[in-house]
Amino acid sequence: MAVEVVLPMLGITVENGRIVEWLKKEGDRVEKGEIIFVVEVEKATTEVESPAGGILALILVGEGVEVPVLTPVAVITQPGEDVPEQYQIDGVTGASPPEYEHQEASASNGPNKGKGEMYDLIVIGGGPGGYTAAIRGAQNGLKVLCVEKDALGGTCLNRGCIPTKCYIYDTYTLAKARKADYLKGAEKLVPDLDKMVQRKRGVVSGLVGGIGHIFKSHKIDHISGRGELVAPGRVAVDTDKGRTEYEARNIILAMGSKPAIPPFIQVDGDLVQTTDQALDPKKIPRNMVIVGGGVIGVELATIYSRLGAEVLIVELLPDIMMTEDEELRRIMRQLLEKGGVKVEVQAKVEELKTGKGRVTVRYKDHGGQVKETGADLVLVATGRAPVADGLDPAKLGLEMNGPFVKVNHDLSTNLPGVWAIGDLVGGMMLAHKASAEAEAVIDNIMGGCESVDSRLVPRCVWGPTEIGSVGLSEAEAEKAGYPIKTSRFNYVNSGAAQAMGETEGLVKVVGHRETGEILGVHIVGPHATDLVAEAVLVMKMEGAVEDLAHAIRPHPTFSEIIMEGAMGWNDLAVHAPRKK
Repeated sequence: MAVEVVLPMLGITVENGRIVEWLKKEGDRVEKGEIIFVVEVEKATTEVESPAGGILALILVGEGVEVPVLTPVAVITQPGEDVPEQYQIDGVTGASPPEYEHQEASASNGPNKGKGEMYDLIVIGGGPGGYTAAIRGAQNGLKVLCVEKDALGGTCLNRGCIPTKCYIYDTYTLAKARKADYLKGAEKLVPDLDKMVQRKRGVVSGLVGGIGHIFKSHKIDHISGRGELVAPGRVAVDTDKGRTEYEARNIILAMGSKPAIPPFIQVDGDLVQTTDQALDPKKIPRNMVIVGGGVIGVELATIYSRLGAEVLIVELLPDIMMTEDEELRRIMRQLLEKGGVKVEVQAKVEELKTGKGRVTVRYKDHGGQVKETGADLVLVATGRAPVADGLDPAKLGLEMNGPFVKVNHDLSTNLPGVWAIGDLVGGMMLAHKASAEAEAVIDNIMGGCESVDSRLVPRCVWGPTEIGSVGLSEAEAEKAGYPIKTSRFNYVNSGAAQAMGETEGLVKVVGHRETGEILGVHIVGPHATDLVAEAVLVMKMEGAVEDLAHAIRPHPTFSEIIMEGAMGWNDLAVHAPRKK
């Protein structure tokens, strides 16, 4: 399929560029990332790479010609493919690029109405991936429209990451105070659920409004409506005022995900809920069953158990949070059970029956025995599924990978000018992964060649303690055939952890025995979700285990745990006994 080569944005204030030299001629074979022409901008020259591999079929802008940024300057086709008709004049390929009307973006919440309005970029979805793409695009000088059918911020901000963290930190304070024997009467503290919900709503509202303010500051157009990809370059938006079509050189699909519900479970939003309802509780249930022991299940079990509910997790797999290192899983499960949460693994829920304000849960345990238990509330936390609303893959010719949109390493789809990011493309369904992919796509739209390395995407869990991890677990590294070496450092040996009264946890470093390459870092304990960022940075810079060890950390802080864990690689941890 033909690919346009455009004059890239080379600065926020840059409007034009002059083609100095073509390094390839029409008919030449080009590789993706190969330098194909030189452009002069503000008396400085820059080499521009090919956005795709194929045949340089047509040069639209010759040497010495100055054109606006984002103007198509050439067309790349695949062997045997004809030059598309829009680049032909009187049946012959021509040297005049197609003209696009570039209108100034409005600072208002809605764009000027009218079919066929042209944007540089339309983003369908306003979650972490979508709004990041919109903002990054605007920062690069693109005229941007973001379409979101619900509130800006998506699931993460409105019904996921942020609400759960509000409750996690509120209930942590409650649980910590109750256990503090130096506070008289603290064990009698009770939560004010209404105020907790109000605080959560205030946080969410403030952050949603903040994104809207940032949009206005960058003159990003925003429509509250349902976006539909009609064809490459065309998006239809349905609002309560009707349907309008818009055009764009680039379209990013960022529709996110929704709770995945097993077919035999009926969610009524009252007795049987997902996180869409469970994060706006009206009362604390006496007892509840959580179907699923992944990240969502563990976090909600922690919140509700701290609030006083009796909680049972029923997990189909051999353990909770199977994506994490075995040692981390074991510690997290022990802390859950210590806090009163019951955990059944290798157990399959077979039926839910509702009646008289209760739910009866029938499940088969790991030994095959059928059990029944009653609950005031059942939370379904069986994972998430991509939202494909507004996509008709068969009609569009859009290639899919099962329920996910299929993308290349640069996050482009098989449709020209159409990209996809976040939960819609699969992999780890994490907000920060979607944001990273958004930044990569904008860089690619501007002429770069970026991708997101899944090995460097950190994973985080907030339960009775925290988990922060990146890279391969010990078992994964062994399975991959690496000669591995591990080192550990326990929180109990940390002065900061002792002072905080939070000594349960460890850091585990998995590395290549011969080269010292960091294969994975896994932390369970307080501040683990912050600490793992250190490991991500060192791995991103291709540092070794010893590089992680040798930076000076302030004392007494939890950051020393990372340092000591890495020092343990050579049995040099200062605050740990010598290995036998």
